[in-house]
Amino acid sequence: MTMAETLGNSWIVVAGLIGCAVLATLYTIATAIRHQTYMHDLQVGVAKLHQQYLARMRAMQEAAQTDGVELLPAEAEETKKAA
Repeated sequence: MTMAETLGNSWIVVAGLIGCAVLATLYTIATAIRHQTYMHDLQVGVAKLHQQYLARMRAMQEAAQTDGVELLPAEAEETKKAA
């Protein structure tokens, strides 16, 4: 094997390593973006659930204040006393 053949084969190996490094970098970037997207979607979902919870609590509180509605039915209180 001559020096030219050895250098030719070396360039193939170096090019392969560079290609693997580029793919690894792109994979790392894609994973980071996917994680950020997941976290954003999770935060949006949590905010939406929090708003729904607050709306239900406000509605229950207003109903209790304006209509005189008991938040716990009388049956539930009787079962607690019996236990």
